[in-house]
Amino acid sequence: MQPPVLAMPDFCQKFVLQTDASSSADAAVLSQEVDGVRQPIAYASRTLTPCEKKSSSVYELECLAVVFGINKFRRFLEHKEFLLETDNQALSWILAHLRQLGKIVVGWHKFLRLSSLFNI
Repeated sequence: MQPPVLAMPDFCQKFVLQTDASSSADAAVLSQEVDGVRQPIAYASRTLTPCEKKSSSVYELECLAVVFGINKFRRFLEHKEFLLETDNQALSWILAHLRQLGKIVVGWHKFLRLSSLFNI
């Protein structure tokens, strides 16, 4: 088994952004479909700060991972439609319960909504 080779981006094709969060890190993968096969273009990850580890719920961590991925790959995604794949249940809960959430998550939602990158 060989690790996947990074593909060159095709700016005429739609990008796919996959994000995930854990209690200690965020990760994002940028890819595109090439001949029916999803090819990775770039990977990104980071460890959470001690403050983020202590005070973040699962929902906040998932939202933080989306914001991290969009910021990390902004030059590929800006002004383009793209597919976001993340923990749908957590993200759906966030969008349905914005009034109950802290100011940080509401700020992330505003960033995503107002950004030219993403339309929620």
